[in-house]
Amino acid sequence: NTDICTGLKQPFVISIGGEIDPENPGNMKENAIIHGHQLKNLDPNMVFHIERNNDGAIDVVYTYACLGHGLFSFNVLTRTSDYSTEEIEDRISAIDEMVPGTFKLEKMKITNSTMYADCDL
Repeated sequence: NTDICTGLKQPFVISIGGEIDPENPGNMKENAIIHGHQLKNLDPNMVFHIERNNDGAIDVVYTYACLGHGLFSFNVLTRTSDYSTEEIEDRISAIDEMVPGTFKLEKMKITNSTMYADCDL
């Protein structure tokens, strides 16, 4: 993963490693690798929903990761960054309807296409 967003003096690069449960491939445990060493404990991260295009290729992946201390990371990962805030909110609402009350969405940070472009990515 690389972050080169405006305001940083240099890119931030971090490797992620972990384990995948072969019986449940969306159920992962992972953490950063620093100087060749895997940080412990491995944190749960789950790919819980995907959307495919007409050719069957994955277009959108939804992940949920436990960060500890009551915090979590809910991500909508796509092949393009060209989504408006409204389009992202629509996707989040659809997922929220699938699993009502599972996610705390009140303080959700959304990075739309304009914000993404501001990061020069």
